[in-house]
Amino acid sequence: MWSGPGGKAGADGILRTRLPEGAGIAGVPLMLFPFLSSAFVPIVETLGGLLTGTPSAGSAIMAIAWCVGLALVGYLWARATFMKRA
Repeated sequence: MWSGPGGKAGADGILRTRLPEGAGIAGVPLMLFPFLSSAFVPIVETLGGLLTGTPSAGSAIMAIAWCVGLALVGYLWARATFMKRA
């Protein structure tokens, strides 16, 4: 499988670090994925409730809050990256 100019695929291409100390911290973002996946549970519950005709206000509010929060984090991250490169 080809994953870019280096031709490396899999974890080697994703978790490449320059120092041995960096290898320990490189896996932290991967450990956060299960926590981020919990953000989609209220969204799925809200959509399921809307499709079956039994919407839940609590799930809808939580789903909207997660969507706004994730959008804000993405916006701030993109803005910081753009400002650093500009």
